[in-house]
Amino acid sequence: MPFPPPQAAQSDIPQPINPRAKRPPPRKNIMSLSLQNDVQLPTSKKARKPRRNRKSLPAKQGAQGTQDLFKKVCSILNELTPQNFSQVMKQVTSLTIETEEQLIGVTDLVFEKAIDEPILSAAYGNMCRCLATLKVPITDEPGNTVSFLQLLLSRCRKEFYKEDEPLFRTRQKELDSAASVSTDRERLQKELQEARDIIRRRSVGNIKFIGELYKHKMLKEPAMHDCVINLLTNYDDDSLESLCSLLNTIGKEFDLMVAKRIMDKYFHQMQTIVTEGKTSSRIQFMLKEIIDLRLHNWVSKRPDQGLKTITKSHKEANIEKQEEQRKVQVQPLSKVDKSPEFAKPINLEARRPPPRKNIMSLSLQNDVQLPTSKKARKPRRNRKSLPAKQKAQGTQDLFEKVCSILNELTPQNFSQVMKQVTSLTIETEEQLKGVTDLVFEKAIDDPILSAAYGNMCRCLATLKVPITDEPGNTVSFLQLLLSRCRKEFYKEDEPLFRTRQKELDSAASVSTDRERLQKELQEARDIIRRRSVGNIKFIGELYKHKMLKEPAMHDCVINLLTNYDDDSLESLCSLLNTIGKEFDLMVAKRIMDKYFHQMQTIVTEGKTSSRIQFMLKEIIDLRLEF
Repeated sequence: MPFPPPQAAQSDIPQPINPRAKRPPPRKNIMSLSLQNDVQLPTSKKARKPRRNRKSLPAKQGAQGTQDLFKKVCSILNELTPQNFSQVMKQVTSLTIETEEQLIGVTDLVFEKAIDEPILSAAYGNMCRCLATLKVPITDEPGNTVSFLQLLLSRCRKEFYKEDEPLFRTRQKELDSAASVSTDRERLQKELQEARDIIRRRSVGNIKFIGELYKHKMLKEPAMHDCVINLLTNYDDDSLESLCSLLNTIGKEFDLMVAKRIMDKYFHQMQTIVTEGKTSSRIQFMLKEIIDLRLHNWVSKRPDQGLKTITKSHKEANIEKQEEQRKVQVQPLSKVDKSPEFAKPINLEARRPPPRKNIMSLSLQNDVQLPTSKKARKPRRNRKSLPAKQKAQGTQDLFEKVCSILNELTPQNFSQVMKQVTSLTIETEEQLKGVTDLVFEKAIDDPILSAAYGNMCRCLATLKVPITDEPGNTVSFLQLLLSRCRKEFYKEDEPLFRTRQKELDSAASVSTDRERLQKELQEARDIIRRRSVGNIKFIGELYKHKMLKEPAMHDCVINLLTNYDDDSLESLCSLLNTIGKEFDLMVAKRIMDKYFHQMQTIVTEGKTSSRIQFMLKEIIDLRLEF
């Protein structure tokens, strides 16, 4: 039972309180009536109305004061937004609630609004926290009181266990007993589906509201565990959707300390459900999204999907603007440790020369000299061995020397090569950027020497030069290098592949043309794959040399695991093969268990190529041997 009995602590869900224990005697049944007589059936002011047939007010409406109170509460709740929460709460707390009937009615109104508008469930949860201690005497039990929180948790429990589904049961009985006439059955099936949708929406709204009550300390952890277990064992689509909604609401606060071990079991069961594939694709996607959310430490890729206050929206806009300005500027660094890990690419070319003028028409007889620029940019993939910018002959000579030195690098002569590199004079931003590009390109093109290049970068990490356009600020070799690694990791520059793909998509049906383009497309894909594997191996070497920290590695592993394509999984195997021994220690071991469990699941499903499955098995076996 996820909700404890009424005598438990106030913060646990009690059993429903029956304020109507003493009811008037039942009305007498009139067994025979004449159609000519105008029979007046006895009526009652306290007659109960079905909850689903209420329009806006609770069933019991005693005196005019109670009626007016309910109208005021309806009006106040209809005005609730995140912006005016404080004003609304002042109006609510100013209301006079003195009787059990009034408190039950107000509780019903707040509960119905909360589950009907799940996007505002956080605001309603906060409102309930403010009203939790409100108490009134029980009508039929002098000396005893009932609180708002007791009535509210009783309603939550009743809704959670689906104790009141008259509409659905009625439609189901009508459909079961309906004749074979197709029109009647279609109508009843449509009504049954509508009733099912109402129940599903209410269930999701209720469980989200329960989560908000837990976040405001009105429910304790055992009640949440009971809810999760109940939803997991039901195994139907509606229960699993409610489970995802609950974990999305409370996950960050719930997945801590002792609960972590139990949560591992819950998520293992969820992964099993996804792997079996017996649920609908919509539910499988929701489960995968929650599993990924936990892997990202409950930080959503689409944060704050609910309503925001105007103030919060303005604040986020200002932060975003400041972040954009920060990307353009490079802050001075005093220590290597303060260098940004996978920081956004530094825009060192924010101020570029004006574009060259386009010559619209030329005569073939004229010897036209197009204007040139010493700072003209060349595409990175079209460079042969030297960086694009060649400002002066000294810079050109420097790049040639670096190319020559890097071509001679081997593990045996590393010390001699490093003496030559450190003897070079690098004074300008252009020179440092060019040297960084050359080292990075050689490192990912020769992954067999990535360890040597990583060691070289460790020696050059503290090298700094002033930024040309920002007097007083400096940029380091490590900043530029990590920016290049990040850009390559997220595939921000794939012009060759995109060009070949466009040509293939727009190609004619001539088989020779398509075969040629398909071959070029495959070559472009192979280049991208080799660069990705080389880059991730180089990133691993930077981590081993303490130029990247552990969180950056977790981000890489999670990104590659969630992509699920062959290239990403190959890069994942290369990364784990590089850093596994140093990475799979102490605190990271528990997280690594999850990564390898996911990898084992991928192997078991068999949806990847045999080459990738073999690589994954090899890495799994390598960890077992270690």
